[in-house]
Amino acid sequence: MTSRRKVLTLACLAAMAHAVPAAAQGFPDKPVKLIIPYAPGGPTNLVGRMFGQKLSQMWNQTVVVENLPGASGHIGAAAVAKAPPDGYTLLLMANAHVVSASLYDKLPYDPVRDLGPLSQILQYPLVLVVNPSVPANTLAELIALSKKTNLGLASAGTGSSTHLAAELFRTASGLAFAHVPYKGAGPATSDLVAGHAQMMFNDVVSAMPFVRSGRLRAIATTGLKRASVLPNVPTISESGFPGFEAGSWLAIVGPAGMPSDVVRKLSADINTVVQQEDTRARFAELGVEPLGTSAEQLGKIMQSDFEKWTRVIRAGNIKSE
Repeated sequence: MTSRRKVLTLACLAAMAHAVPAAAQGFPDKPVKLIIPYAPGGPTNLVGRMFGQKLSQMWNQTVVVENLPGASGHIGAAAVAKAPPDGYTLLLMANAHVVSASLYDKLPYDPVRDLGPLSQILQYPLVLVVNPSVPANTLAELIALSKKTNLGLASAGTGSSTHLAAELFRTASGLAFAHVPYKGAGPATSDLVAGHAQMMFNDVVSAMPFVRSGRLRAIATTGLKRASVLPNVPTISESGFPGFEAGSWLAIVGPAGMPSDVVRKLSADINTVVQQEDTRARFAELGVEPLGTSAEQLGKIMQSDFEKWTRVIRAGNIKSE
């Protein structure tokens, strides 16, 4: 077992087993802060503010939602990691934070040691899209074309989920491409639509408007089952690469070491919000799948993702920028 893996396992256990008797009685009895580690705007911000409002109504207590962007989400995450482990400071966390433990040599916190899991609230696949000028309509055609023609693959940045999914697929399929990293999915998608890049593993939320309008062509999705918003687009798994899976998720976490009964209450209340009909309807509009896991399940997901993407990062000799 690697030292990182040991650290992650211990962090997850600490978050769930650090017991302070009756800590959750009357919790919360003061305002709770939910940090979104990204700038306002976009679906992540929408989800965070929706959960803040719903939890506030459930608890009859103020939930202050604060955007704390910068350093690819690490400034906000570090603020939560260093907060008192009492459950009153929470983080809307993306799977990219777990990947960062392998991608960055120096961070102001350790994402696998200093954050305590509560619940994974949603997940969504990526979709492999191409500019309509690319003469390929299937995955097999695109792979064959890539070996004959220089194709530029746009991503939201080096080490992003859109980049790592491409590297994972390169290993599985032999897809050839020149990686073109951008500072975010927005500019990457814009350049793809303009024809300055030829393909991209994009998130479904960003890609859907362009797929619907015909400005991008969807080739395959990265989930194990077809995306609800793209029911006619096959998965990579069913297109000759069984078991292939990549994607993104959002979760709510707090500092490691929260009392176990507070962890259980927070996890249960967050999952209640996930299961509400209007929450699920909003998620369906966004093209994401509602989940709602226990803290233990999220801890295992974090560990599995860390190990999976560490292998990809090392195999591709990927360095943070």
